[in-house]
Amino acid sequence: MKRTVALVAVLLTLTLIPTSQYARQAHQSTKIQAKLSSNIPTVDRIISKYVQAIGGEAAYRKLTSRVTRATFVILDMQNLTGTAETYEKAPNKSLVVLNFPGLGISREGYNGVAGWSQEPQSEVRVMTRAELVSTKVDSDFYKEVRLREIFPKLTFQGTAKVGSKTAYKLEGVSKEGYSETMYFDVESGLLARADAVEETPEGKSVVEIHYDDYREIDGIRMPFAARHRSPELNILFKITEVRHNVPIEDAKFEKPIK
Repeated sequence: MKRTVALVAVLLTLTLIPTSQYARQAHQSTKIQAKLSSNIPTVDRIISKYVQAIGGEAAYRKLTSRVTRATFVILDMQNLTGTAETYEKAPNKSLVVLNFPGLGISREGYNGVAGWSQEPQSEVRVMTRAELVSTKVDSDFYKEVRLREIFPKLTFQGTAKVGSKTAYKLEGVSKEGYSETMYFDVESGLLARADAVEETPEGKSVVEIHYDDYREIDGIRMPFAARHRSPELNILFKITEVRHNVPIEDAKFEKPIK
């Protein structure tokens, strides 16, 4: 009996030595993992930093309308240049007017319920239900500070490079199934890029937008340069003028009779 007890005691001693070592190693590994995990921001922290970086929700809520003028260059059409005007009104009305010198004017509007578009020398066309899914999101005047409401499903997808910047990658999905992938600069918190698959009259189009040249105006920060990339076109926009809280008649966003 004593021999048996002694053998068990020796065996316990021999097994407890490595077990304690493993325990210490496991504890150390857990601490390392916890530290790494603490460095990975939550979706809410990323969104919160972005909202603060662009001026905060309160500053955005003070704005009720926006008129923007810009120039654009279509890089893959012999640098064809033109001008753009956008009219936005809270909570969800928008109109984009593109002037192509020598070709005509293109318009796209949304009155908060229905959307329409008109190409140069063409009749006005009513947007399909599929097109409206993304148009509703893009026309939300307070989109930048309502990402959580617009995209109930927001997931962290790791980090990615956007040019020379490292960005946090989030994928957002709206209630209607529209998805958008957003890249937020790790350092500044600003939106550096956004990708989406949008419906067009010709079918689905993959759109990739790179944002740059953020400037402060009327208490908020917004990008004054944007590069739109798609399989069809590569366009560079540069804003020349922004005016907030200017009167815009609701009729501006209605479908033209002709």
